[in-house]
Amino acid sequence: MNKKENLVKILLMVIVSMVLIKDSFSSKCPYLATVPYLKIPAFMGFWYQIEDIPQIYEIACKSCTRATYTFNETLGLIQVDNQCQTILGGSKEACGYAEQIDPENYPGQLKVHFYVTSPYKASNDSGGDYWIMQLGPINGDGLYDYALVGHPCRIALYILAREPFLSPSVLKQLLDYASSQGYSIDRVVKTSQDDCNYVPPTCPPIQI
Repeated sequence: MNKKENLVKILLMVIVSMVLIKDSFSSKCPYLATVPYLKIPAFMGFWYQIEDIPQIYEIACKSCTRATYTFNETLGLIQVDNQCQTILGGSKEACGYAEQIDPENYPGQLKVHFYVTSPYKASNDSGGDYWIMQLGPINGDGLYDYALVGHPCRIALYILAREPFLSPSVLKQLLDYASSQGYSIDRVVKTSQDDCNYVPPTCPPIQI
């Protein structure tokens, strides 16, 4: 392993540690409403990131951020494959899995775990909060058309869609709702989906 690879691994470990420290305070944050019902199969598939509050782990990402979710029925977990185009022109991929902590009472409150080693190993962290605040209607493919995802401490916000764009009216409705839930909308920035070369996900099956 060369110095550059070592540096990347160390940086990833530091970033994950910072995210975990941040999530340890989630129980002390103001109430954040989440969806009362989540149809897991309709949430799977390919998502484009339309806008978000930039996070430290996105520092290498320039554009074309997207996610692919696949449900593992045997484990009852969601495989997560996040990708983006880097500032150097290449592609960056993050692998992990998501789980519903209390699907009966809080179906929209998920925890996401990312792997930080290669070969991929089980993640022993407590996971990052991934709370689904709103969902769009189910489209002709049987999938939710868009989603608004946040964090109980209002430090992360993601607007996702099945296409690389979202109508201005829907986007405004989602941002207005986020604002009503205590978010500072001036922190939200647009994610460019222009001139993207989307590649198939390459994450391995869930490792736990």
